[in-house]
Amino acid sequence: MEVALLSVRQLHAFRHGRVSVLQARGVPSDLVKEWVGHSSLQTTSRYTHFDHEYKQRAACAVALRMEEKLRDGPLGPRFRVLENSSEAR
Repeated sequence: MEVALLSVRQLHAFRHGRVSVLQARGVPSDLVKEWVGHSSLQTTSRYTHFDHEYKQRAACAVALRMEEKLRDGPLGPRFRVLENSSEAR
């Protein structure tokens, strides 16, 4: 049986690489902080790196949500201001 030994540097890189993966999958920051043994959220955020595709998807999600809010009004779809008197009937 072969045993793969990791250097301290490789282990550190792997451990902190997991931070970005966990964050990208929606794991709350405070939980990631606890799992990787950081003492503060500031340290955890330092090791969080998102790729361009992830940022693009997040921006699209925000844009869609804003579009819904603009379309439905600030109080939601049930309280939308009726623009046409025929819709009020």
